[in-house]
Amino acid sequence: MVGAPLRRLTPTDPERALTPKNITLSIIAIACVVGAVVVTILSRGGPGETESLDRLTMWVCRDPACGAEFTLTVGAMAKQEGPDFEGRITCPECGGKNTARAQPCHNCGRYLELWGHGTLPPQCPYCGHQVLVAHGDSTHTHGPMTPPLEEGP
Repeated sequence: MVGAPLRRLTPTDPERALTPKNITLSIIAIACVVGAVVVTILSRGGPGETESLDRLTMWVCRDPACGAEFTLTVGAMAKQEGPDFEGRITCPECGGKNTARAQPCHNCGRYLELWGHGTLPPQCPYCGHQVLVAHGDSTHTHGPMTPPLEEGP
């Protein structure tokens, strides 16, 4: 009825009885709430998010006067102020932002600057060893690649 006054239900009203319909609706409501909680927890990351923040990333400073090789956790990278538009972070040795992501050489352990799209040079510039890149369960040599363009002053 339109405009009918609302009345307060009492524990003895038939609308509050434990009918099969009311029980089914209650179970559906509880399942929806539990599902929403599970989706919220999973979308927030949980323990895996903390582990990924502890993952180490390797970097090299491109400044010839510095040349530092350093590691940072993903969490430390996120806290660092103002990475530039290319994602370069501040070198802890010289304070410059002329840095690049890196991977260690499997022979000498020196950090090799990653080229475009995360590729490595075909040969280590420090020890001359052919760079090996793991693909799945086997190891393949890296094919020839054009070096990155030199940056201006």
